[in-house]
Amino acid sequence: MALTNHFNPLVVIGKVIVTEKKSMQKSIIVNQDLKKGTKINYKNTSSMRPSNGISPLYIDKIIGRKLNFSKKKKMKLYFGKI
Repeated sequence: MALTNHFNPLVVIGKVIVTEKKSMQKSIIVNQDLKKGTKINYKNTSSMRPSNGISPLYIDKIIGRKLNFSKKKKMKLYFGKI
């Protein structure tokens, strides 16, 4: 489902509304190698530029979820992959 406002197009992913991303924004990354099934927490995540993954604004939406795939250090997180 797509919505629009006067500034940026909006996209609804589940119950989260994600705005168009700009290159100066950040993405949530893993800061260590993680295996499939590992729970995401504040200690194993960080944020980094550029943005094309999950915005740090949504960190509370992903804390406690389990990874569907193994991730290497500095890989970005995406809603469809966790």
